Parts: sequence; structure tokens; C-alpha cells
Amino acid sequence: MKKILLSMFLAALIISGSSSMILAEKTNEVSPSAKMKLSEDKTATDEAEGNMLWEMGEKEDSEINSYELFWPLVAGKTRTEKMYFLKRIKEKTRGALIFGSSQKVDYHVFIAVKRTLETEKLLNEGKKDAASDTLKDAIEELDKAEEKVNDISKKGGNYGQKVHGINTRLENISKLAIFLSMTNDEKLLVDLANKASDLSEKI
Repeated sequence: MKKILLSMFLAALIISGSSSMILAEKTNEVSPSAKMKLSEDKTATDEAEGNMLWEMGEKEDSEINSYELFWPLVAGKTRTEKMYFLKRIKEKTRGALIFGSSQKVDYHVFIAVKRTLETEKLLNEGKKDAASDTLKDAIEELDKAEEKVNDISKKGGNYGQKVHGINTRLENISKLAIFLSMTNDEKLLVDLANKASDLSEKI
């Protein structure tokens, strides 16, 4: 009799355990509607993240910082300031001491950067006439650089390690000029941007 009772008790335990496991499995199951809701939530999250990254990219492209583009170069004195002529004399003296076509190209582009930064400063100060004259100087420097580039091409020369630095400055001149043209009605800004871009392609 005891053996029969013991057998019945063990059978009851086994049946009870199996029922609990089946109930747990059913409890953990996700209904089709719940699965669809989770999928929709994930899609919405992915789209939101994508839109945020796109907006960040748009903001980055629309904001040009000349300090970051040309660091450590800054505008310094401009043509509206009394001691500006000393700055120009110093530049010409330094340029006269530079030899070699590639070195000349590098220096003319460097001076063009200075004129571009001065233009930005003058435009921010509302001095449009002075900015226009400075833009002409920047384009003139790029014209001089182009003459040397043509000489190098005819002679089959190269720019050595300077090529990357020259192209980077030309590309950044173009970027800043285009950015400034968006808020300033100055045709020469577009001319400067195109000139810098065209010259970069030749180097």
C-alpha cells in the first residue's frame, strides 16, 4: 500500500512540474502583434538616428570656420589700418629671398591665404570697398602662382613635399570664399573660389 501511495505521489510531482514548464514557455512567448510592434519601434529608432546624423552633417557642411581651416594663420592688420604698408613691405622682401618655382608657388598661395583672411575680417567689419580691393590682391597672388605652376609643367618639374600643403590651402581658400559669398554680394568671392579650385587641379 505504501509503495502504491509513493508511486502516486511521484507521478503527481512529475505532472505538476511539466505543467509549470509548459506554462512558463507560454508566458515567455511573444505574440505576433507584439513582435510587429517591436519591429516598428526599432525601425522608428533607426530612422531617427539616421535623420540626426544627416542633420549633423548638414550643419557641419554649412558652417565654415576660417580659424580651423588656416590655423595658425590669422588676418592680422588690414588695408584700413595705418601700419598695413609695413606688412606688405615685409611680405615683398621675404618673397624676393625665395628661390625655386615650387617655393614661389607655395609662397604666393600663402599670401593669397592672408588676403583671403583679411577679406573676411573686412567684410565682418562692413568695409566692403576695402574687402573688394583685398580680394583683387588675393586673385593676383593666385595668378602669380599659376605662372610658376605653368613653368613647372613645361619643365617637367614637381613640388616635392609641398604639394599637399599647397593643395590644402587652395581648397580651403575656395571653401571660405564660397561660404562668404553666401552672405555677401561680392562677385569676386566666386572668382577667387573658382581660381583656387582650378589652380589646385593643375598641381
